[in-house]
Amino acid sequence: FIYFNKMFEADTMNLLAQAVKPIDDGYLVVGGMGTVETKHLYLMKLNLSGNLVWLKSLDEGTDIRGIGDGKYVLSVGDDFVVVYAKQKPDGGNESHIVKFTKEGTILWHKVNIPVNGSHTMHHIILTSDGSYAMIGARQLAGDTTRYCLIKTDAAGNFEWDKTYMLDNSSVAFSIQETPWDGGFIIGGYAYNTASGTGNYDAWVIKTNYLGDTLWTRTYGDPLGNDC
Repeated sequence: FIYFNKMFEADTMNLLAQAVKPIDDGYLVVGGMGTVETKHLYLMKLNLSGNLVWLKSLDEGTDIRGIGDGKYVLSVGDDFVVVYAKQKPDGGNESHIVKFTKEGTILWHKVNIPVNGSHTMHHIILTSDGSYAMIGARQLAGDTTRYCLIKTDAAGNFEWDKTYMLDNSSVAFSIQETPWDGGFIIGGYAYNTASGTGNYDAWVIKTNYLGDTLWTRTYGDPLGNDC
């Protein structure tokens, strides 16, 4: 049963709605908005009937890379956290983390820049100690990419990062905490030459709570791409 079906549009901008989160009196939409002058990461509130209540900008600038899907936005009690990328002056990406209330008030905004390379996060989770872990990819010279795991404290301050690579191209999209040991299970794809042919396979990594590798596995047809 469809309760409502709404379309939001404007002649002067592109409007994307990548994530929707329910709240007690409606829904919050987090997405990207672009005009000829600049880009915005926006927050939009809808009431229970799907009607627009307000729209606010969380960040703006021509350097915003935006978010991909709902894994970029996390509910934390009555508040929310979003992770997204912005372009640095050297052309690479840096990770931004913003915590905000359901009224759109920003509580904090942190920039996490590991030592080397461009990085883009694809999934953020709340860990059992109340802090945050996020996974994505770090790009090094040329087209070389590797899994990148970033750990912060509860206020979004950088604590540590780890990278993982199988051959020369590895991109992670999913992370979960394993409750029996406080470690992590990470999923994505990687270029794998072990078969002798060289194809992309699904690649899963299990780590301890410090991000140290316990085991890795690849899955897929040796003669095909399994991403």
